[in-house]
Amino acid sequence: MEPGLFHIFRIYMLFFDVIVIANAVMLIISDQVAQYPAFFPSVAVLLVLNFLLFFKPFQQKRGPLVLALSLAAYIVITILLLWSQLDQSPPLDMIAWGEFYFRFGFTTLFIPFLIAAWQFGLPGTLAFIVLTTVLEGSVFMLTLEDMSRYFSMGFTVFRSINFFIIGVIISRLMLAQRRQRYELEKANQQLTHYATTLEQLAVSRERNRLARELHDTLAHTLSGVSVQLEAVRALWQAKPQEAHSMLDQALSDTRSGLSETRRALENLRAEPLEDLGLILALERLCSSFYDRTGVELELELPEEINLSATAQHAIYRTVQEALTNIDRHAGASLVQVSLIPGEGRNLTLTVRDDGVGFDWANHPEKGHFGLRGIRERAELLGAGCEIDSTPGAGTTIVLHLKEEAVQA
Repeated sequence: MEPGLFHIFRIYMLFFDVIVIANAVMLIISDQVAQYPAFFPSVAVLLVLNFLLFFKPFQQKRGPLVLALSLAAYIVITILLLWSQLDQSPPLDMIAWGEFYFRFGFTTLFIPFLIAAWQFGLPGTLAFIVLTTVLEGSVFMLTLEDMSRYFSMGFTVFRSINFFIIGVIISRLMLAQRRQRYELEKANQQLTHYATTLEQLAVSRERNRLARELHDTLAHTLSGVSVQLEAVRALWQAKPQEAHSMLDQALSDTRSGLSETRRALENLRAEPLEDLGLILALERLCSSFYDRTGVELELELPEEINLSATAQHAIYRTVQEALTNIDRHAGASLVQVSLIPGEGRNLTLTVRDDGVGFDWANHPEKGHFGLRGIRERAELLGAGCEIDSTPGAGTTIVLHLKEEAVQA
């Protein structure tokens, strides 16, 4: 059901109701009811039509069918009104009658015809034309003489041809509009599915990252402590001094693992970005890295920057992953972090260390889950990602963010 057609038809019928009711009141007051026997059947059909139009439960269940019945009832009303007029005073002046009928045929039927053509297309156009032509022809055959009859039928045919041409145009416009609406709905469904898929993928990757964080901190710590406590239990009686030493080491490892676990859980939260903004959050992240590791760190950041929330999150997590990898695996003495604006609104993020490095060419990303997460975030953002590492020469991570990826 095309939206808005019932509303338009109701508004039109309100004006039509006023006209018909005013004529009925005038006939009753002037005591001329008996002279127009076809008038009051049209009023009865009008009541049925109003019931169909204004009783919404019918429309909710059978919208197109109710609209078709309403249009048919309206055609019957107009023909009954025409019949009532002709039955009372058949036309004598053909020119005056032709002008009256031409105006009557267009003004009373045009808007309902447009509604029929828009909702039902070419079949609705043809059905409307055939029904009006048959009913009008029947009225003319019953009420008019030979010349008046043929003269009036000529106007009916002329109007039907015009309605047919208009109906074809409206039908083509309606089909084009429905096709565009269908394609738009289909595109919206695809975009919704794509957005849902991306969200699920992002959630899955964050879960994988969380699993890696907990595996590298809590699981390793608990595993090591478990082995140490087993050794303590075995040596407790035979070598108590060595057992005490191993117990102290287990306590130290437990505290270290607890600290690492807390840090990993804190890193999962996005509050630093929400509370501080990207620049201050990166400064705090690097400061925390220096306090924890004592590794010299050079930081080059712009004073302020305007980025989308997605771009800020990706940059923050990339630096976080890179610093975590450097802390665990690199053995570096110097780390450099820079975020440099380029041409337009392009940005380049670089994280470089002078640590042990690894053979990136032969073992790309194998076992390096943090680096894999950096690549995945870059792909989601549509950014370029370069990872260069050589044994003994450190590792360099470069993220190229294009203008469309960083717009706020």
